[in-house]
Amino acid sequence: MIRHVLLWGAALLLLAALAAWLALTFELADQETRAPPTGEAASNPLYAAQALARELGAHVTQQTSLDTLPPPGASLVLSSRQWNLLPGREDALRDWVRQGGHLVIPSMLLGVRDEDTPLDRWLPVRWAKIETQSKTQANGAGKPKALVCPSPCRYLSESGEPAGPGFRICDTDAAKLEIKPGARALWSASERGSRPSLLRAAVGQGSVTVIGLWGAITGENILKAEHAQAWAAALRLRPGMQLWFVAEESREPLLAWLWQRAWAVWLLGLLALGAALWRAAPRFGPRQVIPRVERRSMAEQIIGTAHFLARSDAPALHGAQLRALDEAAAPRVRRWEQLDLNARARAIAALTGLQADALVRAMTGGARNVARLEADLCQLETAVRRLRSSSL
Repeated sequence: MIRHVLLWGAALLLLAALAAWLALTFELADQETRAPPTGEAASNPLYAAQALARELGAHVTQQTSLDTLPPPGASLVLSSRQWNLLPGREDALRDWVRQGGHLVIPSMLLGVRDEDTPLDRWLPVRWAKIETQSKTQANGAGKPKALVCPSPCRYLSESGEPAGPGFRICDTDAAKLEIKPGARALWSASERGSRPSLLRAAVGQGSVTVIGLWGAITGENILKAEHAQAWAAALRLRPGMQLWFVAEESREPLLAWLWQRAWAVWLLGLLALGAALWRAAPRFGPRQVIPRVERRSMAEQIIGTAHFLARSDAPALHGAQLRALDEAAAPRVRRWEQLDLNARARAIAALTGLQADALVRAMTGGARNVARLEADLCQLETAVRRLRSSSL
């Protein structure tokens, strides 16, 4: 009995020691994990910004090119670097803005220093000039030093119309902008004593807004601090407004586009290629049945030779027929060699019953067409046969 009690007591002590060790070693705590974005949010860095605009009542339209511009009075957020890929787009975009459109671009589309981009030629906003070396040397430094913000957040105050309380921007680098001489600024947001990072200027009847802290509105950064308020102020978001986004220049694959636009040409080309390959391919037999080898008769040989001479050397064939006529008429006509052409034709006509004029034409040398050659040869051959038959 005592033995069992001791064993149970030892087991309970071991369990108590194990529980105490687990309590001292392990700690239960909550840990937040961030799931990666999926679907369109994974490929579209402005997905959250567009969703915010929709929630505020704007009609959001996404485009993959500037082939079609927004309606007059709409707002266009242009972040594609290849927007000017095709000629004529720069002029069309400039005219659209001057007629009342609102263009919103990141500062990365502006030319830096000596670079000249299509937008720099007519936009009234540019990068702020860097401080000169003399000012930095007066502060005791040989080279310009970047301003270091002691806090990860900065406060931007607004100026212009409409002027609001400002925004708190965190964990984002901000580019410095300035207005070009002679241009008119409509609205801006900047740190105290610094150049603006958000700047809107007038262009004709429209306006252009340049965002120098583009990273604050992309991805999940728009959810931080007061980035959403800055985005809404830069776009002048309001219910019912037309808001277009052009973030990339993408087109249909070339082969698919050619098939849709010129499918008939493709079909004819493929048929011609197939016919050429079929013609050049090796064959298992002849294209048609080989005729049986037989010996031709003398008449066929003569007729074939005559056809060949008629195509290649008609004067020779005509000369051969004249010689046959001389051989047949010389024994029948006295002093044949001494007679001229007309006398020979009359003598042959008297013996054969043919017309003398037709015989003169047939016996006259020179070039002939195919129809006349056949008629003259037929006339001469008839005369030869009648002369030979009458001499029998």
